Amino acid sequence: MTTSEIRKSYPINAFIDWVDNSRRVAKLDRDITVYYGRADVLHLFEYFISVLFSDYEAEVFHLYYRDNVSINAICKRFNLTVNSFKNLKERLLSKLDTSPFVYITTLGFKSYEKMLTDQGKKQGFDEGYMNGYNDGFKDGHNSLEKEKSFSLRQEGAELKDINELPHILLEDLSMPIRAYNCLHRYGLSTLRDVAVLDPKELMDIRNLGRVSYMNVVEVLSIYGVDKTPYIKWINRNDKDKGDSK
Repeated sequence: MTTSEIRKSYPINAFIDWVDNSRRVAKLDRDITVYYGRADVLHLFEYFISVLFSDYEAEVFHLYYRDNVSINAICKRFNLTVNSFKNLKERLLSKLDTSPFVYITTLGFKSYEKMLTDQGKKQGFDEGYMNGYNDGFKDGHNSLEKEKSFSLRQEGAELKDINELPHILLEDLSMPIRAYNCLHRYGLSTLRDVAVLDPKELMDIRNLGRVSYMNVVEVLSIYGVDKTPYIKWINRNDKDKGDSK
């Protein structure tokens, strides 16, 4: 991949816009593409997006930078003007100024880790700083692993990538109110949020039950998700329960 292509890829494209937009971060004295292909950078970046941004903000951010959706399409989807979109984008980039990526992109990971440890020692809880760093890495890693798991579950289906699913809010789906309430209370807000859950995690959502589980699976299938893995799992689970009686 050429340097030009790397600079247009996610999350490098977001890093570049963030640095250019930032009032606090000086221009980097080295090429930001050094972070390309680093899983630790991507995982932590996704974690801080989830912490700093609302669900709506994260969705707009991902649509623009990760999914390469046009500004006009995003404005139409969220009923925004081009001006309001640009203001929103600048506000989101500014939020990153409060995240550890200020240090990561200027100091590098090793210096950032040393800074955390040194600050922690001064305050008597060096392990707390590093645990927070490691927990952030794990959370970001887990969210991306769910997306990878989705692709694997699709097997021979045409839809392989979670990004091929449309961005639709749960309230805009034709779904029974019980199923919607269960998903909403679990913290899910879009079709993609639901699709990345594996069958067991979906079934384990409190009060969902078998009927609502199948309601959700049917809705997913309408938008191209292969329901075979969900059916196999629920049938196998029913059989196991029967055998244990």
